[in-house]
Amino acid sequence: MKMIRLLGGSFSLGAWLKRAKIRDGRLHDIIELQSLNAGGNASQVPALFGALLATLATDGVFVPKGGMYGLILHLESLLRIQHVDIRTGYSVTRINNRKVTGPDGEEEFDVVVSGVDPLLTARLTDSPPPVTVKNPLSCSVLGLFGSVKPRISERLPIHQVFMPKDSSKFFSELVQGLLPESSMVFCHNYPLGHPINPDPQHAVMAFLLTIPAAQFSPTRLQEFSDQQCRRVAKLMGLASVLPNENPFKELWLDVPTVLDPAYYGEFGHPSGALYGHLVAPIAAGPFHPVRYQHALRWLWQVGAGVHPGGGIPGTLGGAIIVSEKILGALAHSINLNSRTAPRQKVPLM
Repeated sequence: MKMIRLLGGSFSLGAWLKRAKIRDGRLHDIIELQSLNAGGNASQVPALFGALLATLATDGVFVPKGGMYGLILHLESLLRIQHVDIRTGYSVTRINNRKVTGPDGEEEFDVVVSGVDPLLTARLTDSPPPVTVKNPLSCSVLGLFGSVKPRISERLPIHQVFMPKDSSKFFSELVQGLLPESSMVFCHNYPLGHPINPDPQHAVMAFLLTIPAAQFSPTRLQEFSDQQCRRVAKLMGLASVLPNENPFKELWLDVPTVLDPAYYGEFGHPSGALYGHLVAPIAAGPFHPVRYQHALRWLWQVGAGVHPGGGIPGTLGGAIIVSEKILGALAHSINLNSRTAPRQKVPLM
C-alpha cells in the first residue's frame, strides 16, 4: 500500500510515466524499457518496474562475482554440500499423485516443485490450463553465443545494453508480433580465464536480441540477426578492430550457437515467451493469478510464469517464498500426525 501511495495510484508503468511528465526523452525511454524485466510494454507491467531505477540510484548496483551465472554456481555448491542429488538433462514426461515419471521410471516424492512454465506443468499433470492463457504473451529472445579472440574481449565491458533507436516503435512492433527494426540488445562478455567461461583458450560472448514470441522462418531470423548485429558492432566500436564489411561476422572464431524461441519453448512457454503470459498490472505482485501452491496440494510452482518478472528478484524472490511455505506446510503436517511431538521450527536451507 505504501508503494501504491508513492506511485500515485498509477498501477501500470505507462500510467505512471504519463503522470510523471518526464521532460528528458532519453530518461523516459530508459525507465520505459524497464518494462521488459517483465516481458511486456509499459502499459502491460506494474509501475513498480519504473521504481527499480530509483532503488538502484539510491542503493547502488550489485552483481554476483563472476557475473549472473556465478549465482547459479554458488547455489549449486551449497546444494552439493548438503548432499542434494542434482540431475541435469532429466526429461519429465508425467507428474501424477506425487509420482514423477522420467528416464529412470517412476519415483515418488513428498513434495514436487515445478520450475517450468505453468502451461507445461498443467500438461504434465493433466490439469486445467492456468487462467492466464488468454492473456498476451511476454517477449522472447534470439540468442547468439560463441568464442571470440581474447584481445577483442579485453577491450569491452562485462555487460552492455543497447537501446532501440525508437522505443515507441520498438514496443509497437513487439505487440504486433513483428521483428523490430531496431531491437534492444544485451551483450555479455566473459574474457579468457573468467570463472564461468567454458572455453579454456578463448573469450566467450553472448548477444541477446529482443523479439516477439512468434514463429519466423530461419531466413527471416538470419536477416534480422545480421541487421541488428551490424548496428551493435558499430556501437561497440568493433569496426576499428575488425576492418570488415560486417565486423560482427569477423568477431566469431567459429559459427556461433543460435538459440531461437523454439529452444526456450522446450522448457518454458511453448511459444518461447520468456515470462509466459502477461498479467494485468493490478494483478501482479502478491496478487498474481497463478498461485505458488497448485490445486494438487503436494505440487508447488516457481518461475517467471508464476512470480511475474525476470532477473534475480523474480527468480529468487519466488523461490524463497515457496521454500518457506513448503517448510511451514511440512512442519504443520508433522505436528498433525504426531500427538506427542513438540512444535518445532524447520530451518530454511
